[in-house]
Amino acid sequence: MKKKLAFLSILVITQCALMHATDKTAPASEHTTDKKQSTEKELTKNNPVLSDKNFENELVDCILATVYLQDQTGIVLQSDLRPHLDGSVRTLDDAINEKLIELDAPSVGVQVSGEDVSKFIEVVEKEANLDKAGLREMFEQLGYSYDEGLDQVRLKQIIDRVLEQRVRGTGSMLTEKEEVIAYNKEHPEYTKTRYELSQTVAPADKWTEESLLAAAEKKELDSVLKWEEPFTINEQEIAPDRREALVNALAGEIVTIDRAGDYYELTKLVSKKPSRLLSLDERYDEIAMDIQHGRFDERLDTYRKDLRSKAIIRHENA
Repeated sequence: MKKKLAFLSILVITQCALMHATDKTAPASEHTTDKKQSTEKELTKNNPVLSDKNFENELVDCILATVYLQDQTGIVLQSDLRPHLDGSVRTLDDAINEKLIELDAPSVGVQVSGEDVSKFIEVVEKEANLDKAGLREMFEQLGYSYDEGLDQVRLKQIIDRVLEQRVRGTGSMLTEKEEVIAYNKEHPEYTKTRYELSQTVAPADKWTEESLLAAAEKKELDSVLKWEEPFTINEQEIAPDRREALVNALAGEIVTIDRAGDYYELTKLVSKKPSRLLSLDERYDEIAMDIQHGRFDERLDTYRKDLRSKAIIRHENA
């Protein structure tokens, strides 16, 4: 099997070279051309990676890496670097890690049948209110045909089931209260200062900036102008040139007056909620989840390193 895959990878690379060299070679004789076509047809017959039809015209796919794990062998193709189903980028390292996990699946008895995939797809279609056409469109947006998309679903199910045993099943994922308390002390979190603001406009033919400020100081504006419903904004969202005025303002004060054509736009501070330290009760569930995620990531990293230590990975462009 290894020899077959090694020969296949050499054939793909040779094909790349042949295609790039096509325009540089002299025209072949009829006998040579017939012999070449016959040889290529024989080499590409029943080959899932190379196409006899497209051999002379285009590259169907390229092998990037060959992976050996125990008695299992797999290849990583250029097409395997298309995005994950959630749209995130898939790197070559990601694809190799996924291939290793897929090859490890039989050792923990993990199998995913076509029926398993179909049942999962039915659930997804129901929850997301999708039909087959909608699912096909989603796959195509990521660069997959419908069948290739189903293959990606199957791969994800295999990986999830293997990780359930190899990572989550290697020890308790529960978080002790003492861990949460210690984490909260080491990583305190504060709320952001929040400002409640309201805005209005005043006609420029009746007001000047000075008269507006004078009326505001006498608290007369509320009786002559109609203010909009208040909105809330965090301190970090405030433009730097406006931040100081807002930070130092008291409730009810005008913080900005801007001329906009025939009107003045006014903003006043309604209320301010200063930053404060979040309590343990407010953060408990979030911290427990963070600790569990961290524990999972550590075990996943250990599992990946263990797989790579047992595997032989040959990069075809090396």
